[in-house]
Amino acid sequence: MSDSIIQLLYLIPFILPLLFFYYQRNKKRFRIKQWQKSLNLPRHAQVFQQIYHNINGFVLSKQARQEHDSIEYVYGEIEFLSFIALLSLTKPDDKTVFYDLGCGTGKAVLACAMVFPVNKSVGVELLPNLYFAACEQAKKLALIEGYAQQSQKIEFVLGDFLEVNLEDATMIFINSTALFNPTWEKICSRMEQLEKLTTVITTSKALSSKHFSVIGQTQVAMSWGVVLAYLHVRKKNNY
Repeated sequence: MSDSIIQLLYLIPFILPLLFFYYQRNKKRFRIKQWQKSLNLPRHAQVFQQIYHNINGFVLSKQARQEHDSIEYVYGEIEFLSFIALLSLTKPDDKTVFYDLGCGTGKAVLACAMVFPVNKSVGVELLPNLYFAACEQAKKLALIEGYAQQSQKIEFVLGDFLEVNLEDATMIFINSTALFNPTWEKICSRMEQLEKLTTVITTSKALSSKHFSVIGQTQVAMSWGVVLAYLHVRKKNNY
């Protein structure tokens, strides 16, 4: 047996794991591309960027918080593809009424309505500057070819999400990283009272509720970094 063959045989235990690694990585990339294609995400991402390229939610939030500030008003935004991947885990359909509590400039609300065939996509925002900015972005979306129908499903509400009517919500997203007690306790209690609500997504912390179970957690990219997101579903026989 030649020296080259012996060397090759010696290297096989090292080469095979490497080949398997590249195979798995390419397989994952292929699945991601197929997923993106199935939801038409390249087009949606382009339009999303077009709408928001000159909107600075952080500046608007800072201006709005000059007189009345709190750590609970700290601003944060979704990253489009990461957020869509997160929502995909819940399989939104034409019966889904999606709410984003503390929606800022409306990014999560628009992203949901653009990609998924939801019944309605609603944002609740306390700060007027951000609320009006969100409304303007929805108007921009309505003017883009192919998005008129999606834009009709978008609504924004100016107010405190602990007080506004959420009775039709079936899915709620809460960017809860900066929310603490007693506000967090009030939110958890409010979720339990919503009879149609079946799915809740939170960031950084899970709901403290005997009515909801955590069915999964995953990492999601936000404007300030990567955080854990928790997926909750209402337990059976709780309504």
